[in-house]
Amino acid sequence: MGQARPRTRAVGVGAARRRPVVHWTTGYRTAFKRKSLFSVQPFRRTGRVSSHNKHARIDHVPANRFLELDPLPLALTTHPETVGAARRLVGAHDSVQGLFATLQAARQQKILRGVSVRRLEHGEVDLLRAAIVFAGAGLDAVLKQLVRDALTALLASHPATKTSLNRFVAEMVRGEPKRAQRILGAPSADTALRVEYVDSITKGSLQTEKDLRAVRNALGIAPSGVFTDANLAIFADFFIARNEIVHELDLQASGRGSQPDEHAR
Repeated sequence: MGQARPRTRAVGVGAARRRPVVHWTTGYRTAFKRKSLFSVQPFRRTGRVSSHNKHARIDHVPANRFLELDPLPLALTTHPETVGAARRLVGAHDSVQGLFATLQAARQQKILRGVSVRRLEHGEVDLLRAAIVFAGAGLDAVLKQLVRDALTALLASHPATKTSLNRFVAEMVRGEPKRAQRILGAPSADTALRVEYVDSITKGSLQTEKDLRAVRNALGIAPSGVFTDANLAIFADFFIARNEIVHELDLQASGRGSQPDEHAR
């Protein structure tokens, strides 16, 4: 095939000086696997350099794909109940995009040095794994902040939020009667109950798409549009990957982790 034509493009967070970098027009086929997490393979032959100089010859160099998140709206919100969550969303978005920019810049330097980028190196895979962990932490922080700042007001004004609250009370009375007696018998029982309810939603990290449904229901959001059970179920693989990455890091920190598999990465 012919030579791939490069186009210039400034790289997100990593391009504070707005210097253009070469961005090859052909791309990758990326397969997401539960075990290996990432496997990137070229699907077109690119970047063939003249063989007059054997040291300059580069065959089968795949594109340096630039990963991008969808841009956020320029103005998110000014409501006091949601501005904190919006601020956390911007921070998480910038962090993940910054990791993508770092990966793209590192691989671009390899291309400029004539080094093949056919396979991701361990450090490059770690950047992608970090992006998954950062995205999960961002999602967790945004939803918890939203619950803390908005749920109390919603309970007072939005009838749809009462369904989950009543279910919480019923389960507490049935499963933890002493705790229920302490909360419901408090001088300000309504306030104590709401504090306990908010704490029950925000005290742990989101682990599965079931937790997303719980937050949706607690906020009184109808299960329609992007909030249907089917759409939230799309996050199942994401949570599995995030949990496996964090578990692997815990094993390595405790000295029980195995050496990384060269082929898996």
